[in-house]
Amino acid sequence: MGTRRAGTLTPQSRAAMLRCLQNDAGFSLVETPLVVLCVCLLCLILLQPVVTCYTRLCLGQVAGELARIVATDPAGADNDAQTRYKVWAADRLTGLPEGSAFRVAGSLQLQVQGDPGADTVKVTLSLRQKPLPLVGLFGGHASGDTVEVSASALSTGAQHAVEGSPATAPQTYGKD
Repeated sequence: MGTRRAGTLTPQSRAAMLRCLQNDAGFSLVETPLVVLCVCLLCLILLQPVVTCYTRLCLGQVAGELARIVATDPAGADNDAQTRYKVWAADRLTGLPEGSAFRVAGSLQLQVQGDPGADTVKVTLSLRQKPLPLVGLFGGHASGDTVEVSASALSTGAQHAVEGSPATAPQTYGKD
């Protein structure tokens, strides 16, 4: 056998290296961080619409309840009614998680159209929330901007549902 120079490959080591280069076993290790990063970014982007939809769903539920309460309120439309309704709505919205992504503190707005006992009562609730940082960048919002989320509910015919009193309604007890 002759002398080998340093850095040259034998035919056996060259064949082993070619087999390693043609094998696909190591490629998934390189691609995994890229796939994980894309999945995490996609989850963050999809999180903001979920948060906004949940907030709007809660606002709609509270607005519907409040519209029924306003329509059947025996106290009437006194000076404290708007304050009472807003306090009640804020109390019902305590189910929303704390944090500016769901609601900015003190941003709840209430608008009531129609008086107690009216045929139609419309309640609109709105609040402000900060977009998540990643969505804010893509949506063109600055770091301090907020987005308004609102929901409305309409109560119709509440007076007719309450009108029937025992004195005017026909009463039937037992068989004739």
